[in-house]
Amino acid sequence: MSAFTLNLGPHRYLKGAGLVNTLPEILAPYGKRTFVLFDPLMRRRYGERVETILKRGGLDATLGALERNCCVEEGKAWVDRFGETPPDSVVGLGGGKAIDLAKWIAFTLGRPFIAVPTSTATCAAVTGISPLYTPEGIYRHTVPTAQPVATLVDADIVLTQPARLLAAGMADSMAKWIEAKGMRKQHHKRILSASALSLARLIYEFLARKGTRAMEDLQRGAWTETLSEAVDICLLTTGLVSTLGGKKVRVSAAHAFQDAFIGLGSKKDVLHGELVAFGILVQLVLEKVSESLIHRHLILFSRWGLPLTLDALGIDPGVDYFEAGLARMLGETSPIHNLVIPVTASQVREAIMKADAMGKRYLALA
Repeated sequence: MSAFTLNLGPHRYLKGAGLVNTLPEILAPYGKRTFVLFDPLMRRRYGERVETILKRGGLDATLGALERNCCVEEGKAWVDRFGETPPDSVVGLGGGKAIDLAKWIAFTLGRPFIAVPTSTATCAAVTGISPLYTPEGIYRHTVPTAQPVATLVDADIVLTQPARLLAAGMADSMAKWIEAKGMRKQHHKRILSASALSLARLIYEFLARKGTRAMEDLQRGAWTETLSEAVDICLLTTGLVSTLGGKKVRVSAAHAFQDAFIGLGSKKDVLHGELVAFGILVQLVLEKVSESLIHRHLILFSRWGLPLTLDALGIDPGVDYFEAGLARMLGETSPIHNLVIPVTASQVREAIMKADAMGKRYLALA
């Protein structure tokens, strides 16, 4: 019998209107001093409100905003700033990078972590890992960090997110099945992996059927059951797939494309899930699925407003960094090696270019 450790989280997942107002009672058991890390936009939008809520609740709050990136350099700067008087708890309020860095800080300080996601673009608010980047935004690696003791999904806040963020989150969630199904023969007899695969397939099928409706509901500002379920999928269920399935079930070629090109030629404001969406097309080409199946994904992603070409991502295959991205995509630790069939640099290059050509052709005919 093999030994293992499974860190499930969050310990509490709460969803409802006005939940940010409950932060004092959520934080009170851990002490009086808390640190809240926002992303810059959320600091401007909600910083004063959150500070007032915490002070009224009797908490001494230090507020900060993500200044560069989710990188060790910025995390260490905050840890050093606290010195010998670290906060009793750490809160991450914002998108994926702010939450991931807050998790890293909480883990480094040995303090409980509470997530308040303001978008559904990633499942960062429920997992115990943090992707780390260089200060310039190039992906480095993913490390274990603090498992959230609570995740507060405030419907009033999430309902104000741009539809683009939901689209990115849904693409990232759909990738779980696209990437995991190729490993099914390896893992289907292991109960935790089988559970992850079943959840991944449910996610994919739900979003394929109802994702467009969820987007429409968000765009008209209606908190419907469909939208609520899509939020849970992007924030919670996708995170459970990662937790139960482990690294091999979690990621493959689609995320390898994201890891390779984020910050390396891609637009500065490109989202994780937008790169993953194009990475899905690349993986489907590598797997030699039918063009009709790829076309169905092009239709769906187009409806969600996701980028379908390299140009839309800001990536130019005619410059030097493209070759550097390919090298990163095929690096020794790249998740592309989780594919059942080994691939070469020329195969990956051809798959990227074919996915790009299919996206251009679809857009020209749409």
